[in-house]
Amino acid sequence: MQKEGPLRSRYYIELNEELQNLVIEMVRIDGICQWLIGDELKQDQFRFIYTVQKTVYDCALKDFFLNPKNNSRIIETVIPQMTAFK
Repeated sequence: MQKEGPLRSRYYIELNEELQNLVIEMVRIDGICQWLIGDELKQDQFRFIYTVQKTVYDCALKDFFLNPKNNSRIIETVIPQMTAFK
């Protein structure tokens, strides 16, 4: 291979359906990630919401916050009040 060069071997991606599907899925997820990351304003808003939720996670409400059956009161009351406070 060193003598003939690296392009000696041929690989037809069209024939490899598994790799083709993985590349399509990767491009789809990349588009979603780029939309989520957005501009600087959106990134700042994500950081803000993250700090609010991290405060709730780090306090005694952690067990209630992580339990989907009990977290409705925290989501409806505590997080909006903390967001307004910050």
